Amino acid sequence: MCMCELIRLLLDSLNKRERASNLQLDDIARYFHLPMVEAAKELCICATVLKGTSRKFHIRRWPYRKIKSIDSQIAKLTRGNGGPAAMAEIERLTDYRRRIYAGLE
Repeated sequence: MCMCELIRLLLDSLNKRERASNLQLDDIARYFHLPMVEAAKELCICATVLKGTSRKFHIRRWPYRKIKSIDSQIAKLTRGNGGPAAMAEIERLTDYRRRIYAGLE
């Protein structure tokens, strides 16, 4: 490996570190609908870095499964007859999902 390649690899790793340290909640929240490993690939970082970043924003567990569960509950209620109780539950679940994406849950 020549010196140019070593320098390029070093700069790439520094850019990754800088990019990872500059991640904000909005940046990672866009990927809550994906498993953590897939989200990390999309962000071009490793899962460990994504996990550390999410902990920085007080996210104890990656919310993929919770989001998936809420989405399936909403879909099930939507397919039903849609009475007032179902509509209220859909509203509650939608609000809960919104709070997860905002990092409040």
